[in-house]
Amino acid sequence: MGVERCPGVMQALALIDAEAPDWRYVCKVWPQPRTVQQNLIDLKLAADLGIDKKVIYSTNMVSQNFMPYLIAACDIYAAPSRLEVLE
Repeated sequence: MGVERCPGVMQALALIDAEAPDWRYVCKVWPQPRTVQQNLIDLKLAADLGIDKKVIYSTNMVSQNFMPYLIAACDIYAAPSRLEVLE
């Protein structure tokens, strides 16, 4: 079996898209050089799955004090790791 880096959330969202049409997947990513390339890979996956219009990337810096407000605005919060590999 091949190695993949956490595309599971987007694949699951693609499966439920028709039943939950008003969802948005907001990805808060800390801006750094390696995340630019990974964001492009993730956005291509979203496009391939047909959910790219519902995936939003936030790459700006946010204070630690503001993060609880962002999390509180979520109906569902998931924190998949890009660094952990599933085999």
